Amino acid sequence: MTLKFYIFYIFIGFILSLGVWILVLFNIDPYKADFMSIAAFFCSMFLWLFCLFSLVGYFLRVWSGNKEVVYTNMPIALRQAFLLSLVAIGLLILQSINVLNWWIAGIWILVILITELYFRARLT
Repeated sequence: MTLKFYIFYIFIGFILSLGVWILVLFNIDPYKADFMSIAAFFCSMFLWLFCLFSLVGYFLRVWSGNKEVVYTNMPIALRQAFLLSLVAIGLLILQSINVLNWWIAGIWILVILITELYFRARLT
């Protein structure tokens, strides 16, 4: 598959997951929802953020970097989009169960940052 197909499929995933997230957002009452409804909300939001961060990260890397080698930017953008989405969803889940404060948020962000630094050091 070519890079255009990857970008196209990520964009289609972005549109679909955004639609599912909006559908869940407007049709489910969080105070009466069961576990599966809350999980559907967080999973669709994770996919939406993952696709959004992937596309934005990839195009920022291509725009700011060397435009000759564009294939090497996609795995890095996908990894960083996954980690950024994990930060956002993790913080929202912690907030939804009322255990989030500044030092827990700092620890969570630090764990994700160390994970990114590990992959960056291992792959270069």
